[in-house]
Amino acid sequence: MKKYKKFSILFLFMMLPICSVYALTLEEAVNKTLKNNFYLQSKQKEVNSKKYEIKAASAAKYPSLFFSATYTLLDEKKTQPFTTPFFSEKITMSEKEYFDIFTGVKINLYTGGLISSNIKTKKLEYESSKSILSEEQLKIIFKTKKAYLDILRLYSSKKIAEDYVKSLTSHLNDTKLMYDQGLVPYIDILQTEVKLSEAKQKLTTITNNIKVAKSHLSTLMGEKLNDNYHVESLNYNIPNKLPVDQLYNIAEKNRPILQSLKTQIKVADQIITATKSQFKPKIYLIGGYKYSDMLEDINPKGNFLIQAGISFNLDWNKPFKETEARKEIKYAIIKNRENLKLKVLLEVKKAIEDLNSAKENLKAAKDAVTKAKEYHRILNLKYKEGLANNSDLLDAKAMLTDALMREKNAYYNIIEKYFAIEKAIGKELR
Repeated sequence: MKKYKKFSILFLFMMLPICSVYALTLEEAVNKTLKNNFYLQSKQKEVNSKKYEIKAASAAKYPSLFFSATYTLLDEKKTQPFTTPFFSEKITMSEKEYFDIFTGVKINLYTGGLISSNIKTKKLEYESSKSILSEEQLKIIFKTKKAYLDILRLYSSKKIAEDYVKSLTSHLNDTKLMYDQGLVPYIDILQTEVKLSEAKQKLTTITNNIKVAKSHLSTLMGEKLNDNYHVESLNYNIPNKLPVDQLYNIAEKNRPILQSLKTQIKVADQIITATKSQFKPKIYLIGGYKYSDMLEDINPKGNFLIQAGISFNLDWNKPFKETEARKEIKYAIIKNRENLKLKVLLEVKKAIEDLNSAKENLKAAKDAVTKAKEYHRILNLKYKEGLANNSDLLDAKAMLTDALMREKNAYYNIIEKYFAIEKAIGKELR
């Protein structure tokens, strides 16, 4: 029984590394990035701050409480002579020390559109910040997908490199047997061992690159450096032809950065309205309590009061110039959006052309693999018949290995370029 327990415990410890490795899908990677990426979290906090700015601007619609209290100490009581034909005396104008207190509520009845414009401005800035967040999400999602594909590329390269090492190992064993039989010179063994050593070094490099690529993906997902997981393979059916004009329209409609600038134009309009409010009077109502003991003989010292007021202030031509400045900013945003729209459309076009190039490159890579396989097959037959030397056969094996790696890389390039189109238009096509 004790032996059985020891075996169970040992088995569990042996299984721990296996159980800790998990399979990660592309969808899971993207969802983790959207949830945990620290950069996106910081951008989300910036969006959240805009909500509070809306509430802060809205507070101006409601009554505001105020309170002020002052204590004054003079060097002496202030008096003023008061003379008549019958008598003359000094009238106290201010006690040597006194208190002034004023507290109450102020209500803005009319501000010339300043308050409503400020509220609308903050709401629009909030919408703009959400669009900017969406744009940043597009970029991070594309980086996540690319990082995921990079791991798959390395997986494929590792498998091909492992097969290459196995092939060279097998060939080395055959070469040694042939050498023992006196069929090949010793230099063939040395040459094969050198090629095998190079292949193992390349395999080691690829294996280490996989660890780095996985850690890179984990950082995008907001996790600690981790390479103890697998990613699942992808199988995408990329359309042979994409509706270019339709993609342009989708990009103009869905690309968040364009939506943000469109909203910023509306923000500029509201700022212009707020600036124009300087041309209009401000009407307010105050209700409160005022206390002063500046004059000791005057009673009552405190009074409740209601005060209606109007104020108007025009600093020469300052409001006019500020309004014109805001208009210029609006026109600048309009032109910037037009410029950015062209850049977005160019990005879409480039992504489409890159996808077309990737498709052609895959065709060429497949053709190269077919020819490399045939070349290797013929060289292998000739080598066995003594019509080709070891160097030719090793070159043929290396050529086939490179062709296979280029084919896999070309395949994943197609998927990457397809993801680039989705980023450019701001929408998934699947």
